[in-house]
Amino acid sequence: MRNGTKLTDLGTSHYMHTLEPSSNGMVQICHWRDARWHSGILLYKVFLKGLLWIEAYEQHLATGRNLSEFVGTMTETA
Repeated sequence: MRNGTKLTDLGTSHYMHTLEPSSNGMVQICHWRDARWHSGILLYKVFLKGLLWIEAYEQHLATGRNLSEFVGTMTETA
């Protein structure tokens, strides 16, 4: 994170759109809510959500603002 904290130290974070680290200790980004997940979601949509997360993370590094501030505005127009 911009302040030097590791994303893996956050665990599940609404503000940074992350889930608990995976079994190998890697960060898991939140790309879809469990309650809204279904078999009709195509892989390209998962990749698109990943791209949005990366763009929001870049903005976080530049400004220090939480990802949730950027993700919400990006998904409203996507």
